[in-house]
Amino acid sequence: MILPRAEIDRLNSKPVVNGVLSYERQRLGNNDYHGNLLIRSNVPRRQMKLIAAGLALAVSEIVPQH
Repeated sequence: MILPRAEIDRLNSKPVVNGVLSYERQRLGNNDYHGNLLIRSNVPRRQMKLIAAGLALAVSEIVPQH
């Protein structure tokens, strides 16, 4: 899936997320844009679900697996 960094930053600035979300980018094989989403370990389950929903809504494209 493609999740623009600007959308992650926008979501992270919302009060419900409150800066607990971050990301790292690292090339993987032929994918220059591979990365991982990181969330602090002390985030309550309810907040984590809200963050996951926000991320799902921010996906710009789903890339089929071959």
